[in-house]
Amino acid sequence: MKKEFFICELSATETNENLVELKVAVVGKWSGHHAGNFEITEQSLKEIKTNFDNRLDDCVIDYEHNSLNGLENPAAGWIKSLDIRENALFAKVSWNKKAKDFIKNGEYKYLSPTFQMHYKDPRSGSDCGVFLHSVALTNTPFLDSLGEVKANSNLLDHKGETMEKLEALEAENKALKEQLKEVQETLAKTNEKMACSVVDSALVACKITEGQKEWALNYAKSDLQGFKSFLDATQPLSQPQNNLFANSNAKNTTTTEIDVVKLTLES
Repeated sequence: MKKEFFICELSATETNENLVELKVAVVGKWSGHHAGNFEITEQSLKEIKTNFDNRLDDCVIDYEHNSLNGLENPAAGWIKSLDIRENALFAKVSWNKKAKDFIKNGEYKYLSPTFQMHYKDPRSGSDCGVFLHSVALTNTPFLDSLGEVKANSNLLDHKGETMEKLEALEAENKALKEQLKEVQETLAKTNEKMACSVVDSALVACKITEGQKEWALNYAKSDLQGFKSFLDATQPLSQPQNNLFANSNAKNTTTTEIDVVKLTLES
């Protein structure tokens, strides 16, 4: 009795491992296949995985279904494991270099799994349900709407180049941070000098007192323009009383004392 094989196209996505994850079966019904109608159910997915797990050999990925045609059949890759989730069956695949190059160059774009619907166990001869016979790289899949295959080399082949670029960016970032630190330190020193100068001028102009110097210095360092605006709006304080200005008004001064203020005013 001739075996029934059903072939359809399914998509692939990259993983972070040295393998590619391929979707090799989905739940659904198909009526347009040349071998007749067929259906994949959740039970079918379980059967495919069980039959795969019970075999010692990996499942081959060939070119153009040559495994079915008895032609020379070098492997494009090998399925290492199967996993069921989201009403689909996913395979972890290791590509051979030639297949990676074909995919990367756009010479092969699609995957086409082949299912044997009534697989017989080689030992017992019992019907074990659906079996994943092989998967092919092809450009003429049965289904044409589930995306293009990806080679894991797309990421891995450029890993070294990517790391070099990352290291260069990190070095550049470090250099920029050091430059920024130097600029900030220079600006801080310049701002401190300007603040000190403005505060000293304010003391001379009697717009602040000696007791306000520390406050004024902190204000000027944090907001120099704001402190200048404060000074512009501030009237000079009264002349401080000290011995220099008290000479002329001292009642008990002797005739030998020099009245500095008086002499200055009269001259």
